[in-house]
Amino acid sequence: MNFELMKNRRKELGMTQQDLADKCGLSKTTIFNYESGRFEPTKDNIKKLSVALGISEIDLILSEPFDYIETILNGEIDFNDIEIELENSLFEKIVDFLYLDEQIKLLEKKEIKFIVDKLLKIIKIILNFDTIIYSEITNNVIFHRENSSKNKPCIKRCSFELFISTFKNILSIIDNQIFTEYKNDTENNYYKILKAENDFLDSLNNLYDAKLNLNDELKRSLEIFKACNNNDELIITDEKMKTLDNKFKEIKEIMDKKYPNNYKPIDESLKKEVEKEYSKIKLKYLEQKYKEGGSDE
Repeated sequence: MNFELMKNRRKELGMTQQDLADKCGLSKTTIFNYESGRFEPTKDNIKKLSVALGISEIDLILSEPFDYIETILNGEIDFNDIEIELENSLFEKIVDFLYLDEQIKLLEKKEIKFIVDKLLKIIKIILNFDTIIYSEITNNVIFHRENSSKNKPCIKRCSFELFISTFKNILSIIDNQIFTEYKNDTENNYYKILKAENDFLDSLNNLYDAKLNLNDELKRSLEIFKACNNNDELIITDEKMKTLDNKFKEIKEIMDKKYPNNYKPIDESLKKEVEKEYSKIKLKYLEQKYKEGGSDE
């Protein structure tokens, strides 16, 4: 993610971190963690940030500014490998989805693979596109045609949910009904997405270290919560509870984040323990509030 773009745009708009947090329904701590590069936003939060800051999700996702004209056309970078990988990703995602579909459960997986392969090739021929890929970070199916002597470059895309819902009806795809969601895409956006996907896949090499860091963060939070629960003399004030609530909200985002390729960096048992200790704190706080109310009467 382009943390510098996020920070500079916020300041450009005259917003504090708290202002941006309020607009997005997030905590100030979460905004601080995003801008300092400690955590990556979820897809939903990227959308919220995009709207609040008035910049595109794609530019926000990219780790740095990117213009395909200066890079690809000058031969500085080649996206052939990532295109092939994302085409295969679309194929596998469709196959897995259809394999679980109740209406076609009698088909074997190899039969589904054969059908999907043929249909995708037919769609490319009929609609005159060179590639059809699946973008993990946007959850879009993207259709792309390169510039040639016969055709002008073209990019169209739709959500995966919409694509898969119409996949079994080839006529609806031919009628271009699935392209209404994104009407103003450009060639530059296509290569921005490829660059973002390339950066995204590169970042997977660091997931092992990330796993250790994330679980360490949960362990630190668990120690804080346990210390509160084990101290029978501790009075949990409203301000103290608010601090603990913000802490839990921050780590809840870590715990609930969806990681790519079924990768699960969070220790599930540790996650449950954190949630359990936080619930005990909440109960302790409410019990103290109740006793305070009773003594006043």
